[in-house]
Amino acid sequence: MTSDRILKGLFLVIIGIVLLLNQLDLVPRFFPHFVFSWPMILIGVGIILLLTKPNKTGGLIVLTVGILFLISVNYPPFNPFEYWPIFIILVGIAIMFGKKKGRREDNREEEPINQKEMDEVAIFSGGERIITSNEFSGGNVTTVFGGTEVNLLHSRLAPGKNVIEVFSMFGGATFYVPSDWKVRVEVIAIFGGFADKRMTAPEGYPNADRELVIKGFVIFGGGEIKSFR
Repeated sequence: MTSDRILKGLFLVIIGIVLLLNQLDLVPRFFPHFVFSWPMILIGVGIILLLTKPNKTGGLIVLTVGILFLISVNYPPFNPFEYWPIFIILVGIAIMFGKKKGRREDNREEEPINQKEMDEVAIFSGGERIITSNEFSGGNVTTVFGGTEVNLLHSRLAPGKNVIEVFSMFGGATFYVPSDWKVRVEVIAIFGGFADKRMTAPEGYPNADRELVIKGFVIFGGGEIKSFR
């Protein structure tokens, strides 16, 4: 079990315990009431993403959204949607200082590319990435108020465990992978979902030593895995 999985699981366990104690009226009175509001979940998720993700874009956005909504809950006249340009500022900062390898920022449909790793960012936009690598090893996919499609139907996994880190908020990602790939989903969905909709090949996994793991967070968004277009 990896350290980031332990951190994510521990976060959810703590949130559940705190909410249960609050429901049972067993929480000491000196705790501020905002601790039990739903924006605290977003703030916690943002912190987890900042601590565990190589790509900090999602963490910064979730943390900011959580703080803005937390203020609006405690100060009703405050409208967080009036400050939407903050998201553009954060995206700009993330693009300037984020990892550049394999990143595609315009999200336009393009010709197939032979690339082992990817770093997809779709913010207020959408597009498709077609990868034809014979040793695909994973990467990062971030979608915020947008969506992206990753076509791996003509690719082959590298030996061992290959990981795609996913973060979607008010957006989503669709992955097209061969039906005979061994795929494991470890996505935590909050007010969203992530499903494997492939038709698995009857003969099983011919390359069981090669595995694709898709993990991460989906918040107010979704994602799916398909084996055909």
